[in-house]
Amino acid sequence: METKAKYKKYYQKKGQHRNDILKDRGVLFQQLALEACLVNALRYIGFESDKIKLLDVGCGEGASLAPFLIYGFNSDLMFGIDILDERIEEARRRFPAINWICGDAAHMGFPDEEFDVVLESTMFYAISDQSLASLIASEMVRVTKPSGFILLVDWRYGVPWEKEFRAVTKRRIKRLFNVGDETLIEKTFNGALVPPIGRFLSKHLPATYFLIQKVMPILVGMKLVILRKSGDNKDASF
Repeated sequence: METKAKYKKYYQKKGQHRNDILKDRGVLFQQLALEACLVNALRYIGFESDKIKLLDVGCGEGASLAPFLIYGFNSDLMFGIDILDERIEEARRRFPAINWICGDAAHMGFPDEEFDVVLESTMFYAISDQSLASLIASEMVRVTKPSGFILLVDWRYGVPWEKEFRAVTKRRIKRLFNVGDETLIEKTFNGALVPPIGRFLSKHLPATYFLIQKVMPILVGMKLVILRKSGDNKDASF
């Protein structure tokens, strides 16, 4: 219950329309940058999208999985899990073809080695409790097939005066996902700019957004890190 209350407070603080692409002009290019790095990551991995079994951990209202429908993924093989029942209900309303589950990411009920690709989007940034983050990371590794992929889409910079947020640095990723033993870092892609700058450019100077992203990588706040789970899987779908 404590975890649920924390996340309800978090989403109330963010505001209902903070990431509404129609209501906030500051969102558009942030979203385009996110989708561009996701497409580049999927191209890098290379697989037949309609055969991939995919899980989004901390899926919220389903926005992170929506692009995969456009990319040709099979909705019967797409799953999302979130601890807040109201967000799962909204995901079911918006994307009824996908499999949505209300549950705890630290104790998922899926069998071992169930998914080809496991995804999280800005979830670990909102988890300051290291023990909880470790439990969730372990579960993500557990349900990923040998030689399968874990995609981490998260913010690499923290906010010093907001202790409930914690930067998802390469060092933190290595510790959480036991890199070098259970997983390997395959590739990293640049995503959205740090929110104040990215939202400003998206709203006022959109033509400069991707130029700034390219020439000033220090301003890139979001990274997509591809992890490959160790092991040999002859039944992999890619």
